[in-house]
Parts: sequence; structure tokens; C-alpha cells
Amino acid sequence: MTFLSHALVGASIGVALSNITGVDSNLTVPLNIGLSLLPDINLIWRKISDHHNDITHYPFLWVVLATIVWYLEPSPHIYSQSILISGLLHLILDTFGMTIGVHWLAPFHSKEFSFTQIHPQPENKSVKSKINQFHKSKHIYIELVTVLISTFVIWALF
Repeated sequence: MTFLSHALVGASIGVALSNITGVDSNLTVPLNIGLSLLPDINLIWRKISDHHNDITHYPFLWVVLATIVWYLEPSPHIYSQSILISGLLHLILDTFGMTIGVHWLAPFHSKEFSFTQIHPQPENKSVKSKINQFHKSKHIYIELVTVLISTFVIWALF
């Protein structure tokens, strides 16, 4: 998935949490956009072709962080809910990965999972070749559906 789809899903989570908990959307929307993008912070130190092999893409991390924050914050637990939902939805979206899946059982097991067929990295690793591969696969449709659903949720609930 792209940064756009992760950000829009984060915004829709923020709007939904605001409606459910009554917490101001000026907090929940930016918080969840940031948290939805946070697992990809490892692109600073990892190549895009293997960034799902890092701790930021381990579901265990997001569950542990959310649990710790749950015990430290007062009700309505907006931060822990945001960490859990945004972090795990990022990983669910990444499980539709084109060239890499997600290690759902990490750090306990290294098996990689993907909802779609994983294609080998293009030999030519230029941005243009990756965009061409993206357009030739069905992943562009998954991306479009994700963007449209997120946009609709934001529009309907905001």
C-alpha cells in the first residue's frame, strides 16, 4: 500500500473514533494519520524491499504498545485504541503487499503472509519500473478500493 492509502485509512479511523468516543476530531484524526504511517518509519533505515522484516511491522509490537498505554492513560483510552487499530490496520493493508507480505507471527516465527500473490522485485529497481509493476498487477485496484472506502467513511462520518 502507498502512503496515501495508509493516511486515508488513518483519517477514517480518527473520524470513527471521534464519533464513537466523543473525543475531538482535531486530536483523533491527526493522531491516527500519524499512527497509520508510523510502521513505515523504518524506511529511514531499511530498503523498501525488506522493510516488512523489521520490528515496526510486527503485530506483537503494536499489541504490546497499546497494552502499556492502556494502563497508563485515563478513559476513554483514545491513545491505546488508536495505537492498536491504526497499527494493525496498517499491517492488514500491507498483507496485500505486491512484493512482500507481513510476518504476522513475528518475533516467534518468520513465516511471511500475504492475501495476494507476491511478485518478485523487478530487476530494474527504478521508481518507474515499480510503478509499471504496480499498474500491471491487481494491487492498483486494491489501492483504489481502499482510497474510495476511506474517503467515503470520512465524508459520511465527519
